[in-house]
Amino acid sequence: MDTSQGNQGLSSRSKALLVVGLIAFFAVDNYYMWVERDNFPFTSHGLFNVLFTARTNLLRMVVHDDQGGSVTVDSGRVIPIEWYRAVGLAENVFVLEEDSRRKEQVARLLLERVNSEPWYAFDETYSSVRPPPGGRFVGLDVVYLRFDLDQYRDGQPPKPLQEERVFSYRLPGAP
Repeated sequence: MDTSQGNQGLSSRSKALLVVGLIAFFAVDNYYMWVERDNFPFTSHGLFNVLFTARTNLLRMVVHDDQGGSVTVDSGRVIPIEWYRAVGLAENVFVLEEDSRRKEQVARLLLERVNSEPWYAFDETYSSVRPPPGGRFVGLDVVYLRFDLDQYRDGQPPKPLQEERVFSYRLPGAP
């Protein structure tokens, strides 16, 4: 190769290989999008390429305080990690895991954490749920809320058709 003429840019062969490579990349990316699978670096955006059916389930947590109140929250408000990872972690531990002792240990740790060291929102992490003033959380339920999205009306909060409790834990000595 004669370098005396300076930089000539990409050769025609390099350009052709680049075009073929880009076409192949986007073909694979498009394939994985349509089959709704992730395969990094192809279609690494599975969070956004899912079509929900009209009936869907949402995993939520219900925390109970020592004053008799309870609040239903996203799992990211109880588990101190990014909200989109919290749902999968909650499902793996509280739904798919069969060891009840392990479930209770995790529930106790989560309740201790939200009671003693609540956290603030940062980036993709929700702020923790907070007990009422002078109170503390004493119980945790994991529930599936079943929704029919065909019944949703714009501007109205969606109402669950059914609530199924899949796990329940109370701190020792709690009512």
